[in-house]
Amino acid sequence: MTKIGDRRELNFLLAPFLSHQIPSSMQVNAADLLRKSLQNSTVTSGDKVALDKLKFHSVQIQGDDLVVDVDGDISAK
Repeated sequence: MTKIGDRRELNFLLAPFLSHQIPSSMQVNAADLLRKSLQNSTVTSGDKVALDKLKFHSVQIQGDDLVVDVDGDISAK
């Protein structure tokens, strides 16, 4: 393991990034995933629910949680 400094915790957190063990980029098309999950909305709600707009403000890791701040427009017909 690459040693960054004298603090064991810091070495543990930063070493994977510096040794390129963590992907430098990750692509997920969240809009497509949400649209696919809404395709069967007529069965469960009786209305056709659609995702019209999706805007991401931030994506953060807080402890064991992935926190995503988004705005979106959903329509029901």
